[in-house]
Amino acid sequence: MHLSEALASGTEGVLSSGGDDVVVVVPHEGWRVGFRLAARGRRAVEVSFLPPDPLPGLDQLRTLPLGRLLTQARRLAAAPPPSPFTSITELNLSGWKNEGRGPQGRPLRDWAWLAWEYVARKEAGEANPAREISERFGHGSPKVWSNRIARARELGMWEDDHGTPCITGRADRLLGSAANDPTDDELREMERRSSPRLPPGFRVKPQGSG
Repeated sequence: MHLSEALASGTEGVLSSGGDDVVVVVPHEGWRVGFRLAARGRRAVEVSFLPPDPLPGLDQLRTLPLGRLLTQARRLAAAPPPSPFTSITELNLSGWKNEGRGPQGRPLRDWAWLAWEYVARKEAGEANPAREISERFGHGSPKVWSNRIARARELGMWEDDHGTPCITGRADRLLGSAANDPTDDELREMERRSSPRLPPGFRVKPQGSG
């Protein structure tokens, strides 16, 4: 499946799996970001974007957290079948369904994914992520989720950078971000060189993909 077809389909999640690659579409604030991942190692070999309508300015493209969306695409691709796409939140916080674990016995990756979810929601402009998580996902009251988010910060999974929460390097490592992935800046620079007007459905290929 071509990425342009995947983006135009209106469907999200893993759209094509088999052969040499996997096609995944991840939503983000009205954007649809498509990744073609190598079947072995889940290396990104192609990225394509479908912006919201009306067409946003280039500044909005520069704020897309492409590295974290790539991590999300890998997580979707690695989910054991059958795994119908329900929501990013349910996927990120799936480890929290096991409520029998105490804070000390919970894997660090659970805390890292909670930090990822919290930061993503703050970036989307939510004033109270703990309440939204509680209402949409359950498994705890808003106060319980607020305490968990604070604990994730104590564990070094996210930090406050002049009023803006961001994921730490420790959380990135736990979530398995590949060291050889193109950075957000590299993808944006490739976009600037190849498509300054940002036409709908434009695509770029990461360096080293051939």
